[in-house]
Amino acid sequence: PGSSLPSFRITELTHRYIRLGEDSNSKAGASTASPLTAASCNIDVSCEPAWATTSHAVAGLGTVGVIGELFCTGCLLNDLNESPKTDYFLTAAHCITSQAEADSTEFYWNYQTANCKGAIPNPSTVPRTVGGASILSTKSRGSGNDHCFMQLRGTVPSGVTYAGWNSDPPAPGEALAGIHHPQGDYKRISIGVTQGENTNFRTVRWTRGVTEVGSSGSPLFNAKQQVIGQLYGGDSDCSNPAPSQQIDEYGRFNVT
Repeated sequence: PGSSLPSFRITELTHRYIRLGEDSNSKAGASTASPLTAASCNIDVSCEPAWATTSHAVAGLGTVGVIGELFCTGCLLNDLNESPKTDYFLTAAHCITSQAEADSTEFYWNYQTANCKGAIPNPSTVPRTVGGASILSTKSRGSGNDHCFMQLRGTVPSGVTYAGWNSDPPAPGEALAGIHHPQGDYKRISIGVTQGENTNFRTVRWTRGVTEVGSSGSPLFNAKQQVIGQLYGGDSDCSNPAPSQQIDEYGRFNVT
């Protein structure tokens, strides 16, 4: 009485980003519902058959109730127990900034082609792990190496991989790889070499492929296909072919 204004409550928001006007090098915030898709210089992970098994450890992160939209990437990690496995998952702290966000996160598996440049699955049809996750350790870029280490609450589907990991630094010239969901699109792979490191981060220069928005939190692998970091962000971009500028930054896994 006394007012004609309706009463309502906002229960969910989803963010959609475009490159124009971005003010951060972090690569979180993609959406498959956006008109943007991954740029053409990205490499279909299925075109690198040596990575076929390891690629199934990588998952896209989405929000409960917003089916088919991926905003970041992460990786299922192995532990020392043969059975049962504990479903540990690594991504970036700027992807999951609080336990409340972890509670409302879903994990998309096998969003990738079955063969090189093959049919692309609809992200709403691939297996998902629901129920969120419990944060076990997290540090922002300001206080550490931008990691978010979690334990999944739901069940992972059959056929996924538990990625190995290593706390040793890569050797100079060692071939490194990043597997990720650029623009929240289907899974891609980037190949490069280390450019150096500091207390919390190591830099990588890509020789093939790049990363994009949506790739944040994705794993960096050494030549033995072991996780050695998680993506913060950087300057790599298909629109800039200069090799000296295809640089990205990963939180060091030994710090995590």
